[in-house]
Amino acid sequence: MFAGNLNSSIGDTINVICLKFTILGGIVFVCAWVGEACFKSSGLRQSAEWRKVILTRTPCCLHPTLYSPTLNPNHTTLNPKP
Repeated sequence: MFAGNLNSSIGDTINVICLKFTILGGIVFVCAWVGEACFKSSGLRQSAEWRKVILTRTPCCLHPTLYSPTLNPNHTTLNPKP
């Protein structure tokens, strides 16, 4: 297994292991970056949908049965009196 210089063989083995770990770390980093980017983009799309839904609703204070532009309590916008 260790033919020749013992220190050289151990050093080569350590270099190979370190190189493999570095390559593995690079692959894991890229996968984590892609996963985080996908997670962020889906969150941005969800928040855009929620904003669109919430901002396009008619507020309840402007609902025609509740809102009266006059101070007359008998007046409603659904049944305006002439």
